[in-house]
Formats: sequence, C-alpha cells, structure tokens
Amino acid sequence: DLRYLDWKLFARSDRYYLKRFEDETNLRCYLLVDLSKSMGFGSLAYDKAEYAKTAAATIAYFLSLQRDAVGLVTFDAAIKDYLPARFRPGHLHRLMLCLEQAPAGTGTDLTAPLEQVAKTARKRGLVMLLADLLAPLGELETKLGYLRSRGHEVVVIRILDPVEIDFPF
Repeated sequence: DLRYLDWKLFARSDRYYLKRFEDETNLRCYLLVDLSKSMGFGSLAYDKAEYAKTAAATIAYFLSLQRDAVGLVTFDAAIKDYLPARFRPGHLHRLMLCLEQAPAGTGTDLTAPLEQVAKTARKRGLVMLLADLLAPLGELETKLGYLRSRGHEVVVIRILDPVEIDFPF
C-alpha cells in the first residue's frame, strides 16, 4: 500500500522502504460484579461472590499493570458502588476496597449497571459482566446489544457453583 511507503527515504536512497509501526492503545475496562444474595451461595470453601470478586480483582490488577483504565460497578437490585474507569496511583486500591463488600440484597437487576455504563462511558472499551445470571433476562440481550452498537466489546462471565450445574438434590 502506498500510504505506508516512506517517501523521504525513497527520495534519498532510490529504494522502497515501508513504514512499520505498532499502534499503542489504552484500553478502558468496566467490571460489572453481581453481589446479590444468590451470589452468596457456595458448596465449596468459597462462594460464588468470592470467586467473582477474585476474578474481577485479578483482571483489574493485570489491566493496571498494562497501564489501562479500569472501572467497577457492584450491584444487586440497585447499583451499590460505581468507580469510573481511570488509571491513577490510588485507583486500584479503591477498587479493591469496593470489592471487599459482602453480598447483600434480595434481587438482581442486570439492566441498571449496563445502563449506567452506557450513559457514562464516552469512549469505546471492554465491558465485563461477572454474574450468575439468575435473574429475569428479558432486557439483558437488548442492553448488551446497545453496548455493542456503541462500539464496546462485551464479555459475560457466568459464575455457577458445581451443585447448581449437577443439581444433586
């Protein structure tokens, strides 16, 4: 392609040189973690909420090592905590403190955090939903499609206990 040809070098040496470069981007990631009462269930040494919080903390840690902006939304029936996506020295510590909360609430509303991210996220980024998805999923596909249409990458991580998968009752 002619747009990658280095014209100045071509004029000096009469040989073709192509410009090669790597585009350096800063990712914006929004972690949406479900902390409803259903996430407090667990048949192992840890419950689903602990597993989701550990996964979110690990993802946030690795993204901050890459100097990417990480945001957090914890929710149950309503949004509990909202941290916008930033990369600052104390931001990861604040994010970890928000993840230390115990699961509470009775129901789960999956559409409210997705709407919050859609309203506040101006730049395209990655939206990761960590939930057990034990809630009415009527509008979930529409909200996820809306985020995709705005250019966000959407990842849904469903967290289930082994007892919920096998159902030995």
